Amino acid sequence: MNTIREADLLAEFGLTSHELDEDAAAIEDESTDDKLVSPVYYDFHLKAANEENMVSVTLRMPEKLLEKTDQAAVRYHISRSEYVRLQLARA
Repeated sequence: MNTIREADLLAEFGLTSHELDEDAAAIEDESTDDKLVSPVYYDFHLKAANEENMVSVTLRMPEKLLEKTDQAAVRYHISRSEYVRLQLARA
């Protein structure tokens, strides 16, 4: 996108490029609920309405399995973490 068109779009929506970068970082942060993902995941169960507090878990896996996991997450339009959670829930 050229700079003039980008500036026009930002002005149209009343945003600065800094605000846009902050919003993008917040959306990509997996530790906050951005309310942008539908509660229905393709080919998976519905997201629980009263989800428990989330905790972090470290997981080691072979690189090839990680690549397959990432590819599947992209295919379903969800994060890697969400895909792993869904697979664990199915087990």
